[in-house]
Amino acid sequence: NPSWNTTATIHGVQVWGGSSALSNETISNNIFTAIHNSTPKGSYGVMIQGAVTGAVVKNNKINDIQSAGWARGIEITPTSATTTVPQNVTVTDNVITNISASDAYAFSADEANASSTADASQITFNNNSFVGGKVKNSDGVNALDASDNFWGAAPDATRVLGNVIYSPYFTDAT
Repeated sequence: NPSWNTTATIHGVQVWGGSSALSNETISNNIFTAIHNSTPKGSYGVMIQGAVTGAVVKNNKINDIQSAGWARGIEITPTSATTTVPQNVTVTDNVITNISASDAYAFSADEANASSTADASQITFNNNSFVGGKVKNSDGVNALDASDNFWGAAPDATRVLGNVIYSPYFTDAT
């Protein structure tokens, strides 16, 4: 239940590969809940950032991520400190609910700046449940395959930003 009231972004957990690359990091079987940021910065359940290879985010429950700025359930993103983007990242079997901010996404393949974006072809994103959530892909070259997830109601273009494949999708959470 972290809360923050200064000018920093807060995370449930962040795997950050800066000048030293990280590999084979696993975040599994956790509950991230009530992460609130009252500042115009962000709140994240899980962030994989920078020079990270072979990360797995699996079987987590991410709930109630809120911010006066932006909020993400799970985000895969480069960092402005290095041009390396996360590689071979698997996000599966997570339940993501109640992500709330004016800029809120259950899942995001995002950018660090205009010249450095996540590589959606390096992300496996399936078997997740995010009722009512949206999905963002900032990669202008590769589509993010967000098929085989449970979206609650049928997904449509209002719930995605960028090139996101969302069909076929699961019709129930089981």
